[in-house]
Amino acid sequence: MIFKKIFNRIAIVSVIGAETARRNDQKIIRHEKNSIRAFNRTFESIPFNSLSSIHRVLASNHPFYNGKIYPKISDEYT
Repeated sequence: MIFKKIFNRIAIVSVIGAETARRNDQKIIRHEKNSIRAFNRTFESIPFNSLSSIHRVLASNHPFYNGKIYPKISDEYT
């Protein structure tokens, strides 16, 4: 879902699933649902037609990129 939203106009993304014994693991399912909700909240107000707008949101809102967990990335997309 995330790759499709970001790369929709740039590339065709195909996903191929793999069988796993943890397919119905409720802990993993909850984690993935929470991850999708967090993604949607983070990017709810930006257009996906610009990589610089995506970069700005990551630099300000995503804890992996805004300095909360890892060092902050530049606010400017280059």
